[in-house]
Amino acid sequence: MKLFAKKSKKEPDKDKAAKEYIVESVRSDLEPENAVIAYILLQSKDNKISLAYKDGITYVCFRNEKISAFLKNWYGILRMHQKKMLDTEVYNMFITSQLAINLPEQNKPQPEPEKKKKQDSPIIEAPDDEDLEPYNDIFND
Repeated sequence: MKLFAKKSKKEPDKDKAAKEYIVESVRSDLEPENAVIAYILLQSKDNKISLAYKDGITYVCFRNEKISAFLKNWYGILRMHQKKMLDTEVYNMFITSQLAINLPEQNKPQPEPEKKKKQDSPIIEAPDDEDLEPYNDIFND
């Protein structure tokens, strides 16, 4: 232990306002594209992305374990869906579950209300125990 060592001060987060803007933009859904652009620029500033451009398409590679892992999983599921190896309903369940995991609480999609099914036949009520007394001999044998 050093007796006269300088206390290290934590550097103030210069990008705090930008990060708050990103969160609020995505949360409010006003300009999510600008929020994504701001996020990419902040990641670039920290050398956490790579860009490539080919045939009119820009490719963004994130050097972030969580994002990379998600994109890898999503790519596999998306390709199976595109090749008709995965049903659209199952693909949509994946998307919905990922949104539920990754969106702030107030932006999570609300479940759709269940549709009432038409009944083909009227509901038949079960008889009371008293009405079954004459038949107890049959059931108890």
